[in-house]
Amino acid sequence: MRIYFVRHGESEANANKIISNKNSNYSLTRKGIQQVKSLCRKFKKIEFHIIYSSPIQRATETSKILSQALNIPVEIRDCIQEFDAGILEGLADEKSWNELGDLWQNWFVHNNPDYKIQDGESLNDIKNRFSPFIFQIVKDYHKTDNNIIIVGHCGSFICTLPFILHNIDMEYAYQRWLGNCEFVLAEYIKGNLNCVQWGAYKLINS
Repeated sequence: MRIYFVRHGESEANANKIISNKNSNYSLTRKGIQQVKSLCRKFKKIEFHIIYSSPIQRATETSKILSQALNIPVEIRDCIQEFDAGILEGLADEKSWNELGDLWQNWFVHNNPDYKIQDGESLNDIKNRFSPFIFQIVKDYHKTDNNIIIVGHCGSFICTLPFILHNIDMEYAYQRWLGNCEFVLAEYIKGNLNCVQWGAYKLINS
């Protein structure tokens, strides 16, 4: 079993530097659509079983393009969506981005996983809704050769994959943000879900 954790293509919010973690009203840009089509070409020779997608619009649009190109079904899962940035949602000013940066510092530098923006989610909140879904996928598919795509978001992947992948820690994930349509490839090896590729980085000792 292999799982491809795919970040969505560039959205209008990405292009305009708007904090829109849970806002579903931003579509893919023309560039974002081309990014997804390029990923389709990379995936064309791989036989995939299913796509699980975040319900956020930029993710569902990405999943739809992949689904049509690869001829595989899509299922929406709320637990995959990006983390809630609370009162910062929809903002684009420097102060708000600095507050979001402080959130990441609390989680990954100061080891404060319960810290959250007002009305938002903590690191533990994200982990507790995302991880059980992945563990269920592993339970259901680990004895198969199936390739599975999960279309989601950079933030939620960085927050959760260190707790899911056997050979990745928080420092590694935090230092390697995923670009639009980059992916993390995980493979079930000797009883563990191991990372074999993180974006542009291929892991030798997986």
